[in-house]
Amino acid sequence: MEIRLNEDAGGAYVVLILAVILSGLASILPAMGNPAFERFFGPIHPALAIWIAVLLAIPSMIYLVQRHGFARSTWERTRRGLPKAAGGAAIFGVAVILVDLGLRYPEGINVSFPQSLLFYPAIGFFVDLVFHTAIPALLLLIQRPLTQRLGERRAVWIAIGVAALVEPILQIFWAESLSWTELYTAVSVFLFGVFQLLIFRTYGFLTMYGTRLTFYLIWHVIWGYFRVALLF
Repeated sequence: MEIRLNEDAGGAYVVLILAVILSGLASILPAMGNPAFERFFGPIHPALAIWIAVLLAIPSMIYLVQRHGFARSTWERTRRGLPKAAGGAAIFGVAVILVDLGLRYPEGINVSFPQSLLFYPAIGFFVDLVFHTAIPALLLLIQRPLTQRLGERRAVWIAIGVAALVEPILQIFWAESLSWTELYTAVSVFLFGVFQLLIFRTYGFLTMYGTRLTFYLIWHVIWGYFRVALLF
């Protein structure tokens, strides 16, 4: 299996630049004594976790692009895709705010502002690198012996569906109780993961990451700032 690095070096370089910036931002919270990352990474430093994810994701990204038709992260594709990605993310963001107004998530569900500006871009980058880049690539690699029988389109859809399940399963695992809000979260996160992977396939990794950033900005940062005063 031949992978031509030179064809996708641009996207890899952008991921590396983002990794430098976001691992730096992620390092500030532990230095401030904020344990927000410990829930996800345990004793592993968040900057180290991000760089491990980068090492897994870059070859996975190149594989998805060259072997399975996922879009390269060019400026033109990103520019065309971001409005659609942001619009879809806004729908998910408004929906979860309405659920919060009706059913109430716990008071401390969001990292407080302004630490949220350091936490969510970094954790979102990690999630998209691992759950929505490395895992789909692994699933498609595993399916390669069956791809001729399944067909390329079906194999990609299987990978998208299974990869999108990982995050909601972890959400349920981390939940303190299986409430209606947690059930909604699981379904919503699954659908959001499918939406992100379709954005990746059409417009590239950077547009997919922009989708998550938009959702996090609406739900965790902006609404996370106001909800405590309004609801509690």
